[in-house]
Amino acid sequence: LVRELGLPSDGAVLWGQDGVHGQGVSRPLHLWGGQVTTLEQMREQMRETKPISSKAEKWRAPVFLGSGTKVLAFDQTLRNTGYVLLVDEVGGPVIKLSGMIQPEGDSRGSFIDTYARGLHLFESVKELLGSIVDLVDEVVIEMPPVGRAFRSESSLIAGQMIFAAVKKSWSMEPILVSNLSMKSKLLSPKERSAKPTKSDVKRVVESYVERPSGRWNEHVVDATALGLTRLIKERSWG
Repeated sequence: LVRELGLPSDGAVLWGQDGVHGQGVSRPLHLWGGQVTTLEQMREQMRETKPISSKAEKWRAPVFLGSGTKVLAFDQTLRNTGYVLLVDEVGGPVIKLSGMIQPEGDSRGSFIDTYARGLHLFESVKELLGSIVDLVDEVVIEMPPVGRAFRSESSLIAGQMIFAAVKKSWSMEPILVSNLSMKSKLLSPKERSAKPTKSDVKRVVESYVERPSGRWNEHVVDATALGLTRLIKERSWG
């Protein structure tokens, strides 16, 4: 306790109010010997003022409030872009629309192929937006990975094309949701600590939504996961 309070170890006396006898008299409260009750009270007060570690917090599953919010979410690359239209209904999130966009490339390859796929994705997203009668509340795209991710420029350029198409068609800026944020909200700490696979994410996603009748591959699943993350109205850590 002396070390906790930063006091000299060769002996110290702390003056204060003696509440044990209820007399309201200031008297010395010795830091060792003879005042066990008072010292225990002091220790208890110190414990109560210490911040609780985040590791000790209990994890709660995501909460969806049935707000009716509509989110169009994309998991984008220049070769495979999955999308879903999610609605936060009273009974839980529902997939209203889903599909894939697989941009065509250019046989000349290299940068020309990359640019051709980007342009095709831009036009395809504009066509998709034109087919949606009711304007959605939010559009979500995956935040491009950084660091040593394989072909990270594919996600970056694809995201730029979707961003431009949404901005031009609906005058709305898409919201970026990272893969890390998705996993931190949808998966429990135990699931995250085991380095979750695509199958783990799929299993968790299917616990929140009914899979659509169309294609249900990793790109559509990931788009659904990003959309669900945006629909969550309460932090998973309480």
